[in-house]
Amino acid sequence: MSLLVRTRTAPLSLVKPVQEAIWAVDPAQPVSKVRCVEELAADSISIQRFVAVLLTVFAGVAVALSSIGLYGVLAYTVSQRTHEVGVRMALGAQRRQILRLVQARGWKLAGCGLGLGSVGALALSVVLQGFLYEMSAQDPLTFLTAIAILALTVLAACYFPARRAAHVDPLVALRHE
Repeated sequence: MSLLVRTRTAPLSLVKPVQEAIWAVDPAQPVSKVRCVEELAADSISIQRFVAVLLTVFAGVAVALSSIGLYGVLAYTVSQRTHEVGVRMALGAQRRQILRLVQARGWKLAGCGLGLGSVGALALSVVLQGFLYEMSAQDPLTFLTAIAILALTVLAACYFPARRAAHVDPLVALRHE
C-alpha cells in the first residue's frame, strides 16, 4: 500500500507528522520506504538513462575513432602522392592549388562516407526508437547535428594533410620513392 502526500514545504520535513497521523489511525501500520516523487521518477527511468549515457559514450568513441581513421587515410593518401605533388609544384602549381586538390580528394571520400552513414543510421534508427522518450528516432535536428560534427571532423582531417602536402619541397618530393 502506498500513500502520496502533496506539500508546498520540503517533503522530507513532513515524514514525522505523516507517520504520527498514520499511527494515530492504526498503531500497528508500518511506515517504510519514504521517498520523494522525484526519486521515484528518477528510479523509474534509471535504465533508460544508463543506456543513453552508454550510447553517448560509444558515440563519442566512434567519432574519435572515425576522426583518427579519416586522418590516417588522408595522411597516407597524401604520402602516396608525394611524387605527384612534387611534379605539380615543379611545373608551377601554387600551394593553394595543391591544398585544394588534396582537400577535394578528402571531401570526395568523406561525402561518400557521410552519405552511406546517414542511410545506415536511418535504417538502424528503428532499433533505437524503443529507448527514446517523446522523440522520434528520425529527428532531423539530431541527424543534421551529427552530420555537422562529422563534417567539421572531415574539415580538420583534410586540412592538416593538405597543408603538409602544400609545403612539400619539389626537389625532395621528386627524389622521394
